[in-house]
Amino acid sequence: MLTKTIVFLFSVTLDPTVRYTVWNMIFSNTLYNTALFACLQTQAQRYLCVHSTKSAQKTAWINYGMCVMMVILCECAGCLIYAKYHRCDPLRAKLVSKPDQLYPLFVMETLGRIPGLTGLFIACILSASLSTFSSGVNSIATVVFEDIYKRISNKHSVSDRQQAMVSKFLSGSTGLFIIFLAYLVSFMNSNLIVIIFQLIGSFVAPILGLYILGFFAPRVNHRNALVTFILCLILQTLMLIFGNFTGKQRRPGGLLPTSVAGCSPLLNVSHSLLIEQSHNSGYRILSMSPVWYSFNGFAITIAFGLMGISIFGSNDPRTVDASLLSSFKELLPCFHVLRKKTTDATITHEEKDIGLDDHAIEQENML
Repeated sequence: MLTKTIVFLFSVTLDPTVRYTVWNMIFSNTLYNTALFACLQTQAQRYLCVHSTKSAQKTAWINYGMCVMMVILCECAGCLIYAKYHRCDPLRAKLVSKPDQLYPLFVMETLGRIPGLTGLFIACILSASLSTFSSGVNSIATVVFEDIYKRISNKHSVSDRQQAMVSKFLSGSTGLFIIFLAYLVSFMNSNLIVIIFQLIGSFVAPILGLYILGFFAPRVNHRNALVTFILCLILQTLMLIFGNFTGKQRRPGGLLPTSVAGCSPLLNVSHSLLIEQSHNSGYRILSMSPVWYSFNGFAITIAFGLMGISIFGSNDPRTVDASLLSSFKELLPCFHVLRKKTTDATITHEEKDIGLDDHAIEQENML
């Protein structure tokens, strides 16, 4: 079992239908976390609450460290759940209907004997969900009000009362829409973590692609960026819908073996065999691992943006404000400093060699 686990952890296959590989963990997770910490409105509002850029950077690093600790705790919880149920899989034993129900079942069976702990567990989940939900709803309402409503409104100034009324209406409408989306999620076959990877990859990764185009491609104009973003959203949304509702089966690529031999009484569970489907290009696109969605959205945005220069024209780089651009020196300062030290050392060594040669020539002339 340990050997099989190691194989799963270090899988280097290029098959996009395998859920977890070394490549999608490195590339897609890097883009996923970069987009999550750098491009979301909720994060931007948190950064703007502090008084300086250095404080915002410190906040981001603290947040990232706490997220790493949370992921480690989730991995430990997953190992505990597997250790408890690998001999009696609740999914195969029909004790639960979805993988998302494994953790609550584990808490009820393990901590249910202690009064109050199950309720504390539910309270923690609800409080975390409500905090994320409220911040997201407020951020969406703020963006819609500032960037859409004020621009299409004929009034030059909006009173505080009208602003409060419109913001409340937008927050309520957004909340109802999110509740409707949560209702639709219940009909999906995937578990929540898979859906989160798909949604973040479909809608947040293209925003990161636009940021990168704005920083490093000054020739991309606003029409090109808008059309690129819309096309990428359409393609990603189609992949998300067809991948979840057409019944395409992904290869597990990371599921450890389980059985029902340890269940009491012993259950006679019939196994549904995974039928090998034709692995054509359409099947592989629809059955793509959700981890690849972030890389896919980022790559499509960059590719369409660069190709759109020949269609929509380009900006004159000299007319673009240099403070809005970035360079690879700023993106990778450690490599730039290392390269500069190496160059300075080479120049110093060459100067010493030239000095020794001049000294030798001077001695020959004296002789």
